[in-house]
Amino acid sequence: MKLVSTTKGIKVIKGSSVNVSTERLLAEGGRVRMFSVDGSHMEPDVLSDIALAESVLTEDGIIALDDCFSELWPEVSAALARHLYDSPRTIPFAVVPGKVLMCHPSMTARYTTMLEGSFAPRIDRRAHVYGYPVTLFGVRPSAARQRLEKIRAFAVLRWLLRRI
Repeated sequence: MKLVSTTKGIKVIKGSSVNVSTERLLAEGGRVRMFSVDGSHMEPDVLSDIALAESVLTEDGIIALDDCFSELWPEVSAALARHLYDSPRTIPFAVVPGKVLMCHPSMTARYTTMLEGSFAPRIDRRAHVYGYPVTLFGVRPSAARQRLEKIRAFAVLRWLLRRI
């Protein structure tokens, strides 16, 4: 687990987030503006990390959820869905390569406007993630990568078809 960004700089706490309490984080760094959830990819752990992040986040803070929508880590997406179903204090507002960015609902319009103004050429599209509007930035693969992914997917499907 990484605790990122206090008003005094960056603080990294190494170890399992299961062993870190809200009280410890507040005592060591106070409220944070940016919290990166990038550790265990198991659904219960991700849910716990999101709850921990929410407990120390400033009103204008952002949670960066790593590996969401990754084919290797579907549990992270499942944890996000469960989090959003259970009356969250933070919701998604943007998707960037490898991360979903979340904040308090009162800040989504501000952050979306800021990002879209600063990174307009990188906007791939606007979408909804589990019912919440988000902007996708820089996630569209290149044409060469798309072709390669299609070839790989086709090879797997062809292999399966030969065996069923």
